[in-house]
Amino acid sequence: FFLAVLTLQIEGGCRVEHYIIMMYHGHLLLLIVVLSLTITVGDCFQLLIAHFGIASADGYQHCRKMTSQDGGSSSSNNDDNNAIDLSYTLKERNPYDVHVYYTEEQEEDAFRLRDTMKGKFSWMRFYNPKGVPIGPHPIPMWEADFGSYENRHKLDKIRDFLAKEVHDGGLSILIHPHSTDGDYADHTKNAMWVGEKQNLRIQGWQRN
Repeated sequence: FFLAVLTLQIEGGCRVEHYIIMMYHGHLLLLIVVLSLTITVGDCFQLLIAHFGIASADGYQHCRKMTSQDGGSSSSNNDDNNAIDLSYTLKERNPYDVHVYYTEEQEEDAFRLRDTMKGKFSWMRFYNPKGVPIGPHPIPMWEADFGSYENRHKLDKIRDFLAKEVHDGGLSILIHPHSTDGDYADHTKNAMWVGEKQNLRIQGWQRN
């Protein structure tokens, strides 16, 4: 009697263990192949455990990770910070601003990105572009924000989208929160940059 375990990849990248049990009884050879190809982690591994009392820890962890990333049963989807580790507390208002900076040569790309985001993220609010430096912003830019506090969970979605859209040498984008740390911290240590970082004109701002 012996037990062989085969690890295979199935659709979605989830590993599933194939258990093959071979038993000899006289001249009779019995081959039992158990294929667990269910989608969910619970069904997949509970079936194996129910039959054999064993399951691969590596396989389980890998499947659980894939299910979580696909919007499965992981509790991280309910986490205020979602996939981004935040070290500040948001005010209960519009949680984030997005500033897209551009030079004269980049203006067309900047406006194209604006149109794309307006169509893809209808919950965001978009403001008229500023063709000259204004306030802390050293070059022309357009601005959008998250609209309401309820949209705070969508930070990673916007950050990831912009990271894919902006290539080396492309636009410069600032994402900053409105936190209890104050404006200076929100434009410095709490800020996220996609592309080249701008030198904001905030030298005279109060530092908390």
